[in-house]
Amino acid sequence: VAPMVYAAIGRLAVQNFKPSQMVDLKDTQERFRAASKSGDALSMVVENNRFHEIIGEMSANAYLQPSLGRLLIDHARIGHTFFRPRNDDMRKRLQTAVEHHDGFISAIGAHDEDAVVDLVFEHWELSRENMEMFIAPQGMKADALVGDN
Repeated sequence: VAPMVYAAIGRLAVQNFKPSQMVDLKDTQERFRAASKSGDALSMVVENNRFHEIIGEMSANAYLQPSLGRLLIDHARIGHTFFRPRNDDMRKRLQTAVEHHDGFISAIGAHDEDAVVDLVFEHWELSRENMEMFIAPQGMKADALVGDN
């Protein structure tokens, strides 16, 4: 359900954003970028959460914003793990997230709903893959203990 909520909010953000919100979104992105460069995981979590929260505010939809808020709580909680990259692949994923945010800003500013929705699904896939890495790390078989009685 999360990508559907994010996509609906993204479409509405394109339609309803105010210039002052775009300024806030860009400022938040710069703080997220700086935190990603310095490796400050807590700041990355806070700024990423705020970035997506602003897009929710841009949507001006009182019905979808609470759902977004609940999703962002879980995303922030889990973000503490994948905002602490331990290898080159994780660092590349973090850089991709920064680039996605830049893409959101451009697409919203250009009033391009389809580009926002495409980015939503790319960004969600990145998050989903990050979460999956911690749920079932490589080399760990879910049924390893089942047959060893």
